[in-house]
Amino acid sequence: MPALVMIEGSKIVQVGPDGSVDLPRGDFEAVDCSTMAVLPGLIDPHVHIALGPGSSYEEMFQCSDGLQLSSGIVNAQMTLESGVTTVRDCGCRNRVTLDLRAAEQGGIILAPRMLVSGPPITMTGGHFNFCNAEADGYEAIRRLTTSEGRGGLHQTHGLGRRYENN
Repeated sequence: MPALVMIEGSKIVQVGPDGSVDLPRGDFEAVDCSTMAVLPGLIDPHVHIALGPGSSYEEMFQCSDGLQLSSGIVNAQMTLESGVTTVRDCGCRNRVTLDLRAAEQGGIILAPRMLVSGPPITMTGGHFNFCNAEADGYEAIRRLTTSEGRGGLHQTHGLGRRYENN
């Protein structure tokens, strides 16, 4: 059965059988997808989009925030081109993914919609401690999760193991 998908900007606004979708008045672009599969955007619920280049944590630890942001721009564009339109980023250093999200929201770069956690919280010396969000004990974690610097985040990501150089 023929169907129509109405898209405004980057949002699917109507879907239905041919004749049931209200077509806009005036000019609009029609694309015949009858020989194709049409999918909504995919969601990747666990990414670290801006950790920086490198094949090991040690190499990533050495990257500056600027290099991590540059890597994040490339990774975000490749992610979007693969059909993923929303990502849940589970950790970066400092404010890198907040800046990346701001660049996307400001129209500076093309990237998927980003739900960000900022730096993952870990114990002193723990896994991802290079992201600069170390806290030991409930009070320290509470202070860190309610601090002014964590504003604009969608979630908090916690890690509880110590990173060992192997």
